[in-house]
Amino acid sequence: MPLSRVYSLLRKGAVRVNGRRRNASYRLQHNDVIEIPADLAGGARQAGAADQPGGPEHTGRPGRAERPTEAARPRRAAAASLPPDLAKRVVYESEHLLGIDKPAATPVHGNHGLLARLLPYLRSGADKSVSFRPGPLHRLDRNTSGLMLFPKSLAGSQRVSDLLRRRKLAKGYIALLGGHLEHDQWWEDSLVRDRRRGVTRVVDAGGGTGAPGGTGAPGGRGGEAQPAVAAVRPLAWPRGATLALVYIRTGRTHQIRAQAAAHGHPLIGDRKYGGLENDTGYFLHAAVMLNSEPDEVFPEPRICATEGLDREGRLGRNRGRNALHAVGDCEALSRALAEIMYKDSLEQ
Repeated sequence: MPLSRVYSLLRKGAVRVNGRRRNASYRLQHNDVIEIPADLAGGARQAGAADQPGGPEHTGRPGRAERPTEAARPRRAAAASLPPDLAKRVVYESEHLLGIDKPAATPVHGNHGLLARLLPYLRSGADKSVSFRPGPLHRLDRNTSGLMLFPKSLAGSQRVSDLLRRRKLAKGYIALLGGHLEHDQWWEDSLVRDRRRGVTRVVDAGGGTGAPGGTGAPGGRGGEAQPAVAAVRPLAWPRGATLALVYIRTGRTHQIRAQAAAHGHPLIGDRKYGGLENDTGYFLHAAVMLNSEPDEVFPEPRICATEGLDREGRLGRNRGRNALHAVGDCEALSRALAEIMYKDSLEQ
């Protein structure tokens, strides 16, 4: 039930502890007996509870502790299945987490978004908890494909959030950049989000902003400038382009797209940020994730979404598709990501 309904029941005294009204701040102690109204209980528990002293009708003192019946034990929700098209895109699953290779052009939120389609499955195995509501554990833009983590338990949600906050979970993206990028790059910029136009702008040394991803004269309205750090390693060189691994230390909106454009290598097909025309749109794929602190909740040191890197055909027939075989190895990508995460490892 909604959390607001739980609080309402507490305020009305409909839920009691040891026969007494308690507010929501009360911390349960060992051997406390919680009583709830009969109409909230189901099946055998409802049938038997009314006959017990101190049962859900709140009459008398709490009865002596007895072994709970099968119906009285906490239940897990009935099992649900993943939609067939998403089941094929599972790249990692455990008791606590689900990793999905998100298709390009698919929103995460909304009535028909990825989360809405996953919710029945994410909720089906989760222990009932008013503090756990499954949701995406990090962001991917609508047109960015690749690895997304969703929680199946409160422990999974808390663990991944903690790793991200402490930068112990690194994400590597594969991007099709315009032009020939020969050496590793380290980009440090300040970004301003122009919310009115829906673009991110790089701020130059003088504090001005220019075209999306560019520098120069002021343009558009935005908030404060925020630091953005990215490392880039070229992997392959299809005709007129560079297929590169990109690591972002900071997670700004449109960060890769804006920084790539500002440094002279906009994503091919990314018209918003000055990229060359491409009927299939730009190619940006979350390919690998490194976990530097594996534990019992999240034991995997790495996860990859490299099978069928270009399922939507965004690289086109003549540009980049033949180069994918050079970048699709999970072990090699993980090693490359670990190498470019630190500035002193890059060629300056």
